Amino acid sequence: MRSQWPARIEAEDLFEVKVEIIQQMAVLDPSGDWTGRGARALDNPRAASGEPSLIELYRLRDEPHEGGVQSDRCL
Repeated sequence: MRSQWPARIEAEDLFEVKVEIIQQMAVLDPSGDWTGRGARALDNPRAASGEPSLIELYRLRDEPHEGGVQSDRCL
């Protein structure tokens, strides 16, 4: 059971960052369906690149703060 803790903690971290991204994008783009389609896109295991790493999710979360809606991720 002890060996499952790191995987569980990482899964919780991934989930929390995805929630932050969805909430942030819902504010930046109120016309988008971020709680529906956006959530599914972040959790799509069939995506070409697979599950995004925690570091990549942090970048996705932080980039709009750094460049606003003109950041590369928002264009």
